[in-house]
Amino acid sequence: MINAEKVRQHTVQRLRELEVPLHPHLPFIDGRLKRTPVEIAERIVGLYAMLGIGRDADPDLLWNWMEENGFLSFLSDAEMEIMQKEKFTEANINICSWKQESLFVLGWFVNIESDMGLPSEESDLDELFTMIPPEVEFQTMIDSFRLKSEESLLETLDFYYCLHAAIKHPELWESEKQMRNVKFAAVEERRRALEWLVSADNNWDNITLDT
Repeated sequence: MINAEKVRQHTVQRLRELEVPLHPHLPFIDGRLKRTPVEIAERIVGLYAMLGIGRDADPDLLWNWMEENGFLSFLSDAEMEIMQKEKFTEANINICSWKQESLFVLGWFVNIESDMGLPSEESDLDELFTMIPPEVEFQTMIDSFRLKSEESLLETLDFYYCLHAAIKHPELWESEKQMRNVKFAAVEERRRALEWLVSADNNWDNITLDT
């Protein structure tokens, strides 16, 4: 059984490292892992495709690769809508670019990425890219997964939940200088992936990020 008080204490310690205030009225998210290794692998491929759009990959080549490998079904409805656009807006590109943070979290959870670190800088995906399609077969990627414990998952989720709440409530901060230690978009995308892992709903587009 997860000790909620211990988890929150761990969160407070990490927030102090970033000089981030703790919102005084946040309940503990007592979730459990709901996603299977196959579902996580499918989501990794879907996010990889979105990141490709954000990094100026040829959309036709990307589409053909996914179609040939049976990966198109891994996209959420919102992601499919972006993939089918004839021209991407700046907002589309920005949304897709930040998917690197959701992708990084899932890589961390399955132990492809060893250390998530603090969200004071963007994630480095070089290690992850060598362990997912097209570099390896889809099943080979799944076979390499070594899932983190639920305790580790909930500790990390609680940290990002509290961090996201602090960002949504700037009145809690003593100065704007403190807020520069955190990349806001990275926090939101990392929390989205963590919430999805414990959500009863497997639909990525339905994940709520209430604070």
